[in-house]
Amino acid sequence: MRLFLCAAAYLSTHSAVETQAFYNAVGCVDACYTSPKHVGKEPYDYQLEYRLSPCNA
Repeated sequence: MRLFLCAAAYLSTHSAVETQAFYNAVGCVDACYTSPKHVGKEPYDYQLEYRLSPCNA
């Protein structure tokens, strides 16, 4: 069994104002690093991350 540790969850989200308001309200921020694969498939999406470390509290 492998154990992976991560600091953030990466999200490729719809650009609708209501969608962005929701993700901002739950604590998502602009992604530090983006996935070219996701950006290429969905160029109008917003690339966000949700930090999983304790500093997100």
